[in-house]
Amino acid sequence: GGDLGAGFYLRTKLDGVRGVKTGVTTDASGNPTVRNSYELGTLETTAGRRFGKHVSVEAGFAPGLYGRTTTSGSTVTLAVAFSMSTRKREATKDPISNSGETTP
Repeated sequence: GGDLGAGFYLRTKLDGVRGVKTGVTTDASGNPTVRNSYELGTLETTAGRRFGKHVSVEAGFAPGLYGRTTTSGSTVTLAVAFSMSTRKREATKDPISNSGETTP
C-alpha cells in the first residue's frame, strides 16, 4: 500500500486458503457450499480517504482469483475506520549515510 497524498491511500492484499482435504463434503443440513475444508484465493484492493488523524472512509473490492469446493464471487466493501493511535513517529539517524542527518 501507499500514500497517494492529500489524505488518500491505496493498499492491496493477496489472501489464500488451501484446504487439507480432511473435511466433510456437506454440513449437517446437506448444503455443499458450507464446507469446513476449502480452497480460496482473493486479491483485495482498498482505497481510502483520511478525515483528520483518527477517521477514514474505505472502499474495497476483492474478486475471487481461484477457488475449489467453495462458491465463487467477489466482495465489495465500504467501511468507516477509526484509529486510536496517538503515538508520534520520532526522527532517527540515517544508518546508511553516517552524516548525522535524521529521517522522519
